[in-house]
Amino acid sequence: MLARYGGALLAAILLASCADTYTANLEFARATGLGYRNVGLFTVGSLYLWDSEQNTLILLDDNVPLVPRPSTEEPTLIVSTEVRGISVVGRGVTPANEASAELAVGRQVQFRAEGAVRERYSSVYTGLSSTYVAQLAAGDDVRTRWRVDDASRLDSPLRYVVITGLVRADLTRTIIGGIDSESAGTFRVSVPELGSINVQFTNAQSSECAGDQAPCFFEVTVLKPYIGESGTLQYQPVPADLDRLSDAFRTL
Repeated sequence: MLARYGGALLAAILLASCADTYTANLEFARATGLGYRNVGLFTVGSLYLWDSEQNTLILLDDNVPLVPRPSTEEPTLIVSTEVRGISVVGRGVTPANEASAELAVGRQVQFRAEGAVRERYSSVYTGLSSTYVAQLAAGDDVRTRWRVDDASRLDSPLRYVVITGLVRADLTRTIIGGIDSESAGTFRVSVPELGSINVQFTNAQSSECAGDQAPCFFEVTVLKPYIGESGTLQYQPVPADLDRLSDAFRTL
């Protein structure tokens, strides 16, 4: 009897050790209260064309003038345990269960930003309009380059995405399953559609951010362009699946 149970236990251990390993990518993951992990060191005023159907981004302009909002905020520690937009890749991960896998893995991740300060900006519409008009005046075919005719159609999947905020910090740390990413290896997580899986992060440590008030996270505003009654290019905010933008930023 003991031998039989011992054999069953050994088989279970071997089965677990041979289980497929899934990889998780934290580049541009989105954390509540912090924003997107800024592994590209993108700057405020960067404008992108987002094809929300294909989920791809194209940089249109990196210098849209925005106005910083006054702040008396002191540097502090910001911790987020709600991390979304993690890319999980492995056997059996499909578009149907990908969100569930990302959510389960995200519950094991914590982002910590030390010495963090938020930078907020305004005058987004004014900045976009002045950039558009100035480039037209300079002879740039900005209407074509910004794909204004396509993007302004009512049924168009095209959107404008503008980086409109930053979280600067002196140091960021990623905690995985309660362990600092420097020491975290493969860990197990339960996904309803996949069962218990082994997960390892491909870039948890290399994506950390450090420096004197480095731009470690960014926030975005998503806009739908349209042609106003006067024939000018106008913009309005629209609902968007912000978690999908993490994958879109990874295509840049």
